[in-house]
Amino acid sequence: MSSTNQMRIRIVLRVVCLATLLASSYSAAEVELNNPTGLAFDHSGNLFVADHAAQTIFKFAPDGTRSVFVTGIRLSDGNGLAFDTADNLFVLSPSGEYHVGGTILKFSPGGTRSTFATGVGLPYSLAIDPSGNLFVSDWDTGSIYKLTPKGDKSTFATT
Repeated sequence: MSSTNQMRIRIVLRVVCLATLLASSYSAAEVELNNPTGLAFDHSGNLFVADHAAQTIFKFAPDGTRSVFVTGIRLSDGNGLAFDTADNLFVLSPSGEYHVGGTILKFSPGGTRSTFATGVGLPYSLAIDPSGNLFVSDWDTGSIYKLTPKGDKSTFATT
């Protein structure tokens, strides 16, 4: 089977799992998701959901059990969650009133918080490549920044 077909199958399975988890967890645990804006799976199959309005990241275990991973942080309006190969969770956390002056927070698998990078403009989305490089889109400038695992920042693309 080609890697493209394998990728498509994985995407379909994740979407089906996501829909099943959210539907069953919502009714079973009476979860009130106000404004879910970011979704990411860790390597154990746990779904992390960023709720922008509640300033909370929820963790849904594969069996549908919900818990609060972290609360009380500003979250991006976009898809601001991504996991690296070591299961560290990277989170976009805009600091300004209009979501400018963005910060990228890093949470270890155990939940220890650190600041990975600051000054990423008006951050909107995150992605991590297989080499561990983090890419962040800046809605204000139309740029995409690349941050190495050590935190070195460069402009990957711009309009």
